[in-house]
Amino acid sequence: MKLRSLAPLAVLSLTLVGIACVPASGGPDGDDGRPSEGEGEGEGGEGEGEGEGGGGNGDVAPGGACTCDDQCESTGNNPGKCVYGVCFQEASSQCSGSGSQAECQDGSRCWPLIDGGPGMCWPDCDANTCVGTCDADGSCAPSSGATCDESCAENCFNDNGGGGGGGEPVEPVDLGSPPPPPTQSCADIPSFVCDVPGASVNDVEAFCGELVAFDPRTGDGYDDYPLNGETANNQYRSFIRRDVMLLVKYAAAHTRCTAQHWDFGNDILGLGDMSEADGSIPGTSDRQPGHPPGSHERGYDMDIAYYQLGAPNNRLREVCPHTVNGQEAYHCTGAPTTLDVWRTTVFIAKLMDSPQYLTAAVDGQIGPIVQQAGAVLCDEGIISGKACGAQGFSARRNSFGAGIAFDPTEAQDIGWFYFHHHHLHLSIIDKLGNILPNW
Repeated sequence: MKLRSLAPLAVLSLTLVGIACVPASGGPDGDDGRPSEGEGEGEGGEGEGEGEGGGGNGDVAPGGACTCDDQCESTGNNPGKCVYGVCFQEASSQCSGSGSQAECQDGSRCWPLIDGGPGMCWPDCDANTCVGTCDADGSCAPSSGATCDESCAENCFNDNGGGGGGGEPVEPVDLGSPPPPPTQSCADIPSFVCDVPGASVNDVEAFCGELVAFDPRTGDGYDDYPLNGETANNQYRSFIRRDVMLLVKYAAAHTRCTAQHWDFGNDILGLGDMSEADGSIPGTSDRQPGHPPGSHERGYDMDIAYYQLGAPNNRLREVCPHTVNGQEAYHCTGAPTTLDVWRTTVFIAKLMDSPQYLTAAVDGQIGPIVQQAGAVLCDEGIISGKACGAQGFSARRNSFGAGIAFDPTEAQDIGWFYFHHHHLHLSIIDKLGNILPNW
């Protein structure tokens, strides 16, 4: 699949990426029996295959505005499809190559919406009137803020409920009084910005995208401790892009500074799986890759603990009940009672400061509480910037490059419902506006 620029696809649901975590294979909670940070399940299940109802029979040409499939023009073997407010056509078969034309009508080229998924004919901007955004390939793509009707458009995954789009409205919880704002300036914390002055964007990407060992292992507000078979002398699962390392250091230091005088919790955040030194999935060298293809490769992703209450440290462990009738459920089955929601929310807010932020994925019980806390912290002036705008905590869940990712119920699961009860998952966009090269 040719790597398509992420920027014009900002409205597409993370269903189109599908990163999820697999069941823990470790022991009980705590430092010595911490759950495995494996990923699994692969791609999200909704909207991926060919629909039962065929395509549209409407008169809206490719590139035109739509809300339902039946508004979009079908031609020959290419049924019309509404993709986030823009009429596309489905390819006659799998794409024979990235941007191939054989499966599409003149004026469109073929790429799948998801790796391995059915081909889709993306309208060429120079051959069609585009209501969306023209991407780096010259294709018409959905623009930020576009909408569609998921009841009649199979490639539409809007969130129609309250609580950040969770389906049924989420009742606010009593978070108590917000913590006080910081009394000291945090302005001297090193920036997350990775740059090479005077260099081309490709050279900047080469430098900032270089895989490095997370160094130093402990620093201002964080602890990259050995886990999942690592030792202090061989932390082989802790290699990360240079720009991601800078961002995580920045967010952890800001959180520690902001919370310096809070009388609860603690400020040192545990870091989990990243990638191996050659960019492979952690565990590959043991012949037990802990994540599916496309996740935790080449340093684009990191598993990070939640800040916690009543625990000796903030290492990767469950922050909520996670069993049903005594059986492991692999997700929060009740309120996250040991979650330090205020520090966790500040940390995610600082991750959002980077234009390379793709998402922070959390458990479905945690997501609405973080959104609620984000609104409070913005109102109190404790956090600011992107986190407090339309692309911050108020953004609909599971949006590319905005807000946070979570699935409130199993019925709404697109890859996040399970296995995020003990950590959040950070993913970034590279300097060229792309996600993982093999997606």
